[in-house]
Amino acid sequence: MIDYGLIEDKVTELRRCYGNADPREILADKGAALLEMAMGKEENSIKGFIVKNSRMVTVGINTDLPEAAVNKVLFHETGHLCLGHLNGFRSGALRDTSFGYRSDGTRLSRFENEANFFASEYILDTEETLAAVREYDLFSAARFLHVPVEFLDYKLRFLSCRGIFPGYRDLLSVKSDCMRNMKLADGSYDQGH
Repeated sequence: MIDYGLIEDKVTELRRCYGNADPREILADKGAALLEMAMGKEENSIKGFIVKNSRMVTVGINTDLPEAAVNKVLFHETGHLCLGHLNGFRSGALRDTSFGYRSDGTRLSRFENEANFFASEYILDTEETLAAVREYDLFSAARFLHVPVEFLDYKLRFLSCRGIFPGYRDLLSVKSDCMRNMKLADGSYDQGH
């Protein structure tokens, strides 16, 4: 079960400390090493990852990504760190074994969903998001906000679950691994996580 209250609390705490800081600053302050390296531009290329070895946390980021995508991926990985997804690990990559299921039988990763909710909540201002979706359709609002439509969908589902934007339904059937193949609202490819 996704803990929306925890996500909101962690984002609020980080915003209070860092404002709209670059995610690299947050990761450095949290003691995570950042490994920046080219990992390809293909659709199935690794976008980012987080690993823990003993007490050392390393976040890897694909430098072949556009800067806007890099920040989304880094906030996603920051979400894993801040939400405690690595707690209990001595070493190894994050392995999410807590899956839920959609009505069509496809698996949902709780950790990936939580990290996506965290990133969308941190990046998208609530008031600006609500104003955009009141003025535009979903795809035009995403374009206006300069985010992939999947990112906007996560933010709206988060707001709905928190009672701020009641009645919103998962219009896109976005899966927990949606950041792997994100497209911007204008159709251009934005390689997320």
